[in-house]
Amino acid sequence: MFRRRSFDDFNLVRLKLPEEFIMEDVRLRGLAPVLEDNAGNGRHSSFCLCRMDDGIKNSKKGENYAFCEYCSTDVSIANAGVSSIKQHFEKEVHKNNVKIKKSTVGISKFFHSNNLPTSRKTAAAEGAFAYHVAFHSLSFKAADCTNRLISTVFAESETGRKFSSAQTKTQTIISRILAPKSIENLLSELGSEPFSIATDS
Repeated sequence: MFRRRSFDDFNLVRLKLPEEFIMEDVRLRGLAPVLEDNAGNGRHSSFCLCRMDDGIKNSKKGENYAFCEYCSTDVSIANAGVSSIKQHFEKEVHKNNVKIKKSTVGISKFFHSNNLPTSRKTAAAEGAFAYHVAFHSLSFKAADCTNRLISTVFAESETGRKFSSAQTKTQTIISRILAPKSIENLLSELGSEPFSIATDS
């Protein structure tokens, strides 16, 4: 009769396994079963090194299972140990899933990094607020109150705490940045498209 034990999750584990379970370079994640007899002696003196990657993780079903991330399935290792992992690796379904996952580009590749300094984020927030004021024809005086409101409501955010765009600053952003840029864009569009001006006296 044999009992199974599990080691902690190491980067490289050394497995003491019976001869029929030896598999070179099998890649495991958190799976280090040791088969021992009741006296605590290993059945075989052979060792194999197992690397912890290639999609095999600890299973939520317990130490008698391994979870394959490629196939999203639990593989029983209760009877055959490492051989069960090897057999699973040899299945066509697993091989196809590995090919698909390795050829798939992660969605994070399509997004820009958000590691901007706080000063840039704060400037962008103040610019967006100034645009909001101009777009909705709000009073510049309202910016004084809104400025304090934003700093209070978003106090947990560093950008919110540093937000400072009251009446004078908001007016300056609109008149010296947004307005000139809007005129530049308008003239650029008019330069490439025919137009006419109609007046009525």
